[in-house]
Order: sequence, then structure tokens, then C-alpha cells
Amino acid sequence: MPVSSPQLGIVNLLAPGLSNLGLENLVAWGFESYATLFCLLGLLTFCRSYISQLRSWLKDHFTSTIYISRTDESYEMLLSWVSSRGLDNAAQSIIARVGKRGLHEDGSGEAAKKPLVFSPWNGSFFFSFRNNLLSYRTELRDNGIQKEEEISITCFGRSPQVLKNLLQECRVEYLSQIKNKTTIFEHRGNSWAKVMARDIRPLSTVIVNEKQKQRLVGDVRGFLDPHTRNWFTQRAIPYRRGYLLYGPPGTGKSSFSLSVAGEFGLDIFIVNIPSVDDQTLQDLLSRLPDKCVVLLEDIDAVGMARAPQTRDRSPDKPATPRWPGTLSGLLNSLDGVASQEGRILIMTTNHVEKLDEALVRPGRVDVKAHFPLADTSLTDHIFQFMFERRDLTTEADSKGHVSMASLAAEFASKVPAHEFSPAEIISYLLRCRHSPTDAVSGAEQWVQALRSEKLENTQRACG
Repeated sequence: MPVSSPQLGIVNLLAPGLSNLGLENLVAWGFESYATLFCLLGLLTFCRSYISQLRSWLKDHFTSTIYISRTDESYEMLLSWVSSRGLDNAAQSIIARVGKRGLHEDGSGEAAKKPLVFSPWNGSFFFSFRNNLLSYRTELRDNGIQKEEEISITCFGRSPQVLKNLLQECRVEYLSQIKNKTTIFEHRGNSWAKVMARDIRPLSTVIVNEKQKQRLVGDVRGFLDPHTRNWFTQRAIPYRRGYLLYGPPGTGKSSFSLSVAGEFGLDIFIVNIPSVDDQTLQDLLSRLPDKCVVLLEDIDAVGMARAPQTRDRSPDKPATPRWPGTLSGLLNSLDGVASQEGRILIMTTNHVEKLDEALVRPGRVDVKAHFPLADTSLTDHIFQFMFERRDLTTEADSKGHVSMASLAAEFASKVPAHEFSPAEIISYLLRCRHSPTDAVSGAEQWVQALRSEKLENTQRACG
């Protein structure tokens, strides 16, 4: 049956050009049977934009949505809650990560090695919370630099109270999981990212000068006292505290900082100064929480950036990497209007002599503390700390019991004062942890071996 012009006109209206593709006979065959279908398709195409607008209108007026960014700690709270209830099984698309142990998992045994953690990814699913139907959606948003994961949760109704209750439950559960842990954040670009939550390290396990330790801890405790904050506020003085810990590598500066954060239940945010520029540092400090510890490591990189390059440097020796920031930018970030109040700033350096006076003036640095190499007293203390729980009766000689104090004193007498760091001494004692008498008898040989190793490293560095 020939196809009439009106029929071909309808075909061209629904699918322009189809009648000119040699399909006239195919369309004509049983056209009357498909006319209704073509009309419906045309109607749906026509109404498509209106349906989308209606859907957006309903979402704007009859639902509430909350958004959680990948870089915010609430993201960890929500994912931990979702994982603990197996809701990720409802998602059609999930992502697997290796190496990040869940907060609720046991850290021992073969099962904890390279754990797999699953979470919803790039899709949506429904779940119930307190008799409310919620929609969970994960999307990748382009922030101009890279694509970043963003979670949105939607509920029916114009009040977001259900969503607030959900996140509050996530928060309470998360805080119970990280109790007695120190949460460590490091910078990823200009944002903070949680890297781990480790068990709080007691201050008693940080081997430094005891009087200095108590002085620093007492100062931090006084600063965090609520009355202190009121005192600062009444006098319009910025409520901040700065500490400079300086000394050779391995003397306990970073360990002490982590332990202080754990002692007072604070999160610690670590910045490696040589890796950030002015804008990045300003963004990072402006995004700090109200009460926290900020650890600026290798602050002497600022001095290296200002120092001129030596012209007689050997062409075979690579140039020292220069800090991309400026001293003025660092100072503005530390005490500018964007700098968060209530924070405890700890700067560490191995070369205090390279620091600019403007950086360490009062107001920016309130307390300075030298972490020296181990003296005889500290070496004695380290030895007793490492072996204090060991029963020496099996190692006693024929004359009687060998006291720990006498072994510690003998060991300390064989280790030259102010030559080795606590970390170096602890490293040696770990090798002898099963026998304190072996540690004492091998001390002189270890001293000579370490001296030779340091001499070789120095000669190699000098070319």
C-alpha cells in the first residue's frame, strides 16, 4: 500500500529525514498499527522538558537535602555509620579501597593485613532512618582543579531535621570509636585530609628532659583552661599560643607534639612547610577547627628560601629545593584575620639559627624549648624505661642479683654525653631488648660503629 503524504509528514515530524532514507516501504508496512506509538513518543519528547522542570520544582519545594564534602571530617563520620550498618550493600556501584582500616576493626591478625573497605560510589540508593525514607547519592563534582566526591542525602519534607538527626547519630558513634585516639590530619592541596586515628601516646613514653616536659605541658594546660579564654577575650587579645621546639633530629620534637595533642584530646594538623606556598598555607590555616594542634615541621625552610644560592656550589651537587612561599605570606597566615583562634601552634626545626627574628618574636612564639642530644641522665632514663619490666634474676651473676639501676648507670657511662640522640639510643636498645646485659656489654662497640657511619655520611655529603 503506498504511503500517503500526510503519513510521511508525521514520520518527518517525529524523526526528521527518516522518510528519505529508503525506509518508505518499511514505514508504510503496518503504519496504522504504529501510528499511536509514534504519537506517544512525540508527546513524551515534547513533554520531556516540562517533566524535568516539574521534577526540579517538586524537589525544591517538597524535599530537603544535605551535602557532605569529601574533604570534611563529617564524610568519615557518615561512611563509618553506613559501613557499620551494611548499607553499602544496597548500592549498585561501590568503590573498594585498600590500606585504610575501619575504626571498628581489630588491628591484629592476618585478617587486618591490607584490609578492604567498601563504600557507595557514583550512584544512589534508598535507606530507612527512624521510619523515614532517605535517598543517598554520590557524585563527582569538578572543583576547577580536580573532580571531588560529594555525598548528598535527601528526605521528603521541607524540614531538614531528620538529616541533622542522622548526622548527629553518625557523629556520636564516630566519637565513641575514636575515643582514646589522636586523629592526625595532613594537607592535600589546600584542604585537610584525615590520614589516621592512632592510639594516644602517653606523655610518660616520650623520653625528653622531665622538667622541660612538665613546663611545656603545664603551659598548654593553662592555655586551654576556660578561664584563660575569657581573660583573652575581655582584653581583645587573640586567643592563640605558639611554641618553638628546636634541636637535632631524633630528639623527640614531633613525638612530643603528637603526645600533647593526645593528652588534651585535640586533633593534630601537620603541615610540611617546604611543600606549601603562601595561598595554600593561608587556606589551610583558615580551615582549622576552633581547638586543635597545628604542627609546622621544618620551619627552617623559610630561612633557606631567603638565603642566596652559593655561586661556588659544585655542578655535580644538586641545588637545595627552595620553599615556594615567602616570609611575609607565612607571617600573615600565622597572625592574620584568617588565622583560627583557639589553636596551639607548634613549630619544629633542626636549625634554629636559620630562623628569621620576625618569625619567632613574642606574640608568634610564646614559648621556646630546646630538645638537645642525650646527656648521661637522659641516657640512664632511656635504658631503665626500655628494660623496666624485665626480670633480671635469670641474668644475675654468681654474687647475686643485678639491679637495673646499676646496669643503667654502667650503660650511660659508656655512651658519650651530648653526642647521640634519644632516637639513636632507643634504636640500639631495641636490638638488645631481650637482654639488658648484652646492651651494656655491646655499648662501646655500638658507639664506635655509629661514629664511623656518621663520619662516612659527612664525607659523602661534602663530595
